[in-house]
Amino acid sequence: MDTITTTTNESPLEDEFRQEVKDARLLLDFVIAQRPALDDPQASLPVDDKIITAIKTIETQLLEPGLPPQDARIAFEAAYRDLAIIAKPVTARSLRDTSDQFGWASLLTGRYKRSQAIVWSRYLWLITLFFLGAIFFDQLLVRILDTHYPLDEESDEGMVHFLSLCHTVLATLSRYSYGGLGACAYLLRSCHVFIYRREFNSDRIPEYLNRILLGVVSGGAILLFVDQISGDGGSVTISEATLAFLAGYSSDFLFKAIERVSDAILPKIGLESLPKARPEIRLQVSMTELLDRLEKATTPEDKKAIRDLITQLQKRI
Repeated sequence: MDTITTTTNESPLEDEFRQEVKDARLLLDFVIAQRPALDDPQASLPVDDKIITAIKTIETQLLEPGLPPQDARIAFEAAYRDLAIIAKPVTARSLRDTSDQFGWASLLTGRYKRSQAIVWSRYLWLITLFFLGAIFFDQLLVRILDTHYPLDEESDEGMVHFLSLCHTVLATLSRYSYGGLGACAYLLRSCHVFIYRREFNSDRIPEYLNRILLGVVSGGAILLFVDQISGDGGSVTISEATLAFLAGYSSDFLFKAIERVSDAILPKIGLESLPKARPEIRLQVSMTELLDRLEKATTPEDKKAIRDLITQLQKRI
């Protein structure tokens, strides 16, 4: 690539214009030499000779001090505009973010310079490993509790309360972890494509971080709105972990569920039509009720039956 020399005491306008010319040249080199190698459908779009001539001409004129003539600058801006349309969604910024030449060294890359896209992908690896580790330890603790501290006739009420609390907390934390893992899986799937096609833009990193946080929240909240998935063959009940992972992977999954619930309820009822102080009808026995019944049970047969129900309920949590 030809270099553009600069002179001292340049005005901010000249510095800005020189940088714009460098961006145009970087984009032009990519469109001509690299984009066809990516099997991009837009690679068939030809780069008009006028675009090449305008950019090369302005580069030559910038070898002299001062700004080029106004007519040449106008022709360059028009050529750069047309080139940006051809290269879209690739930009000069994305080319810099995916090039080691413009990268920097960090603890994750060692002493060698790596592009911002590579650095971000390795941070994404660490975040993914964090969620995998959280899920691993969660499953390990559940296995330890089920193996070494099973509920039987000899279990006292304090141990039953403690184990029930442990299973509830671990199941809740597991949903958040699966939601975060689903979001990371989506980002990992997209990241390598953006890097390969030179479309990664570091300005969107905050958006990616927000998606991970949204995945964590979605994984924990999805069970408030969905407990099964309907398909062509009918409704299929799936595990909480699967629902949490899907909610994290697809950011629209939770919002669509919320919209379906709001469309089904809110337009049909208002605050005036809501029943007041109507007793709640419950068709399922909760863990709290079982524990209360266990405390009030007087015969060994009743206590054994209630403990069996508590064990089955813990396996479903």
